[in-house]
Amino acid sequence: MGLGIKAAGKSLNTVSDVLKHRRQELGLLQPDIAKAIGVKTADFISLVESGQRSMDLNRIPALARVLKLNAKDLVLLAIHEQWPEAAAVLTAGRTSPGLKTLSEEAELASKISRLSLETRRLIFSLVDHLLSLESPSKRFGPSQ
Repeated sequence: MGLGIKAAGKSLNTVSDVLKHRRQELGLLQPDIAKAIGVKTADFISLVESGQRSMDLNRIPALARVLKLNAKDLVLLAIHEQWPEAAAVLTAGRTSPGLKTLSEEAELASKISRLSLETRRLIFSLVDHLLSLESPSKRFGPSQ
């Protein structure tokens, strides 16, 4: 599974890389991050950035806030890093594997759900037709 978060112009695949690059990109210091996520010393942040420690999953949403990242994406990355089988279960059956993050998929689903039923049916029919042109195995029907 190719999970990653774009930060500092790169696709980063570990929480430690995301933390280090995004912190630097935002001009934050390790003590800033430590305070924001509720740890006592910046030494912990240094250990996480170097890959010597992993961050408690319960601290990931606070980390996402301070790094100005989507919490769902960062939590999923952390789960994938520590428990890849669990992450595979969470992402199984995603409707749009071309979307890079769960937040993009959720945003698209949210926009479509605000349309009228008739418009949603037209969109599903159009997408179904386009997929059939690419490959019959990619077809899907409208879910209601």
